[in-house]
Amino acid sequence: MNNFESLLFYIITFVVSAIILNYAEKNKMKKELKILITLIGLSIPIVIGGIRYNVGTDYTNYIDIFNLSKIYDSNEYLGQGTEILFYLIVRIAVLFNNSQVLFWLFSFLTIAIMYKTITDNNRKLSTGLMVLLFLFLYYTTSFNIMRQALAVVIIAYSYKFIFNKDLIKFILAIIIASMFHITALLFLPFYWVNSNNKKIKKIVQILMIFALIAIIFNYNAFISILSNLRRVRKI
Repeated sequence: MNNFESLLFYIITFVVSAIILNYAEKNKMKKELKILITLIGLSIPIVIGGIRYNVGTDYTNYIDIFNLSKIYDSNEYLGQGTEILFYLIVRIAVLFNNSQVLFWLFSFLTIAIMYKTITDNNRKLSTGLMVLLFLFLYYTTSFNIMRQALAVVIIAYSYKFIFNKDLIKFILAIIIASMFHITALLFLPFYWVNSNNKKIKKIVQILMIFALIAIIFNYNAFISILSNLRRVRKI
């Protein structure tokens, strides 16, 4: 497909998916039928992400990682700094001897977790609208940064634990996100930004401001630290 055809394809499929999911959420029906319609709506972007070939700037890097995982044993591979849940998905793909399984699993997890996040917060906004915004503004970007994107949707899901003041679940969610991409740990201080304790809240805000300033003025050093955390990984 040329660029225009690709654009038209994404517009049509994403709109159809959003309409189906909005219909399933807003209309009264039997539970079994609602589940079936929801699965149909979710399957559209999942299939698009799962079957894509050479779409995304990091596509070939993930293929290389898949091939390398066949050569290295677990200790060698994890010793390179690879996050454990990411490695688990790679190993599942290796088990099936099909690199495309890697993309299917990332697509499924990204869509499923974000849809759960949306339905948890759909009292103020339309489910269909939020799904449409996510698909157009974020999902296609995830084709380039799959691990980071999955970590971000887990963080988005964890946001409700801040308002519910459930520190244990929040930390657990962030740890899970960091097992796909280590930089998710940078979100941990955000829990205390919403603290009722004014002193703690102020201290965290001040620390975050200083951290932001430090990153701005030492951007290259910050990027170097992140690169070292990832070691020899390509993405």
